[in-house]
Parts: sequence; structure tokens; C-alpha cells
Amino acid sequence: MHTGRIGHVDNLPEGWDLAGVSAIKAAGQIYTDTAGLQDHSEPVPLTRESINKVIEGFVVASENAMKAGFDGVELHGANGYLLEQFLNPNINDRADEYGGSIANRARLTLEIAARTAAAIGPDKLGIRFSPFASLGDLKSYDAEEVHATYVYLAGELDKIGLTYIHIAANPLIPQKTFDGIRANFSRTIILCNGITPENAETVLANQFADIVAFGRSFLANPDLVDRIGNRAPLNALDPTTLYTPGEKGYIDYPALQASLA
Repeated sequence: MHTGRIGHVDNLPEGWDLAGVSAIKAAGQIYTDTAGLQDHSEPVPLTRESINKVIEGFVVASENAMKAGFDGVELHGANGYLLEQFLNPNINDRADEYGGSIANRARLTLEIAARTAAAIGPDKLGIRFSPFASLGDLKSYDAEEVHATYVYLAGELDKIGLTYIHIAANPLIPQKTFDGIRANFSRTIILCNGITPENAETVLANQFADIVAFGRSFLANPDLVDRIGNRAPLNALDPTTLYTPGEKGYIDYPALQASLA
């Protein structure tokens, strides 16, 4: 993953700049150890040379993960981070081969996917997307263009041979976009967001996703699998503890056996 313009220079090594697709600063704040919450820094647009370094960074990180014993790697193309910043024409104002058309804005994502797949094997590589989302101060753009962007990506990633696409669902995604992604991608599709043990089978029956994923539920339930298997109630997530320092919210959610006791 690369967060792009979502960040602050105080969280970077001394002398480093915050890099992004363009010089358009993101609204919002981020926690820093130096001064607590601060506005996001203004990003410095990536040059062609620095784009090559970003691509190489993804490849090396993926190779290191495999050396460390990981089963695979998921590229983060969602949630307003760098790859999605390149896809969004309201954030991407570049005039080079990485800006303008859908193919150009998707170029970085596909180059990273192709290089990483060549390095570790496409069967060990997936990618996450969040179509129609606005996280990270992403400004919405024409719905038909959003649709066309992700249908195009699905087809190109299928050619590269990625083992899965992981879609973060939201109510703005129209059925035709789900259908277009499914039609253009022949391998596994994972769907997350709003999935519960109660509705998971219904979601799978809609024939878009092959697998459903649980994210926030796992944060509050480290023994989520056991809880689902025992039809036990889930711990409620405390959102005030997300992305904050300290132990609270990381290691203090009660385990199932403790809850039953």
C-alpha cells in the first residue's frame, strides 16, 4: 500500500516530502506523534522517476512478504490511497501518460499489478478496490466514468492473471457495475463491508462474489471464526479506538470463552 496524499510530513523521515498524484491537498486530519492531529500536508506530485520507485517499492515489499512466509499479497487500490488517487480525475490532474483518459489513470495500478505478478506469481496476488467511495477526500465523478473505470480494470487484471479482486461494497455501486466487473473477471471476487454471519449466504447467492470477507468484525472479535461457528454474539466495535496509540481497542476485546464464563 501507499497512502499518497493522505499523510503528514511529521510522520515521514526527516527531509522527505509527502508524495501524491498531484499537488491537490486532501481535506481532513491525521494523527502525528509530534503534534497530535494535524491537517494533511500538501503533496508533491510524483515524477516519472519517483513513479518507477513506487512501482519498485510495491514489488520489493511483495517479494519480502513471500520470503517471510506470507501466502499472498493484496495490493491496496481502495480507500482514497495512492492508486485510487490516480484513478480519480478530480484528484489526478496530470498531463502525462498517467493522467487524462481512463486507460492513462489506470496505468499505475496495472503496471504495479503486472510487475508484482511477474515477481511473485499472479496466483499469489489480489487487489482491493472501493468503487464510488469518497474516503480520503475523494470527490465523486461521473457515474458512467466510474463504472467504465472498474470494468476496464477488471478486464485488464484478468489478462494479467490476478487471483482475486476484493471489492469494498457501498450503497452507491449500481448493479450494472457489479455485473460488469463479474463479466470481465474470470477468477475469484471477494466482497466486504456490511457483511454479517446472518446475511453472508444471501450475499453469496446474488452470484457476484465467490467469497465474503469480514473486516471490522475481526477487529472487535479476534475469535470471530469460533463465534460464527457457535452462533455466539459478537463484540461491538469501539470506533474511537481505531488508528489511535495505546493498547485499548487492540488487545482488550474479550474472547468468546471469557464472555461465556
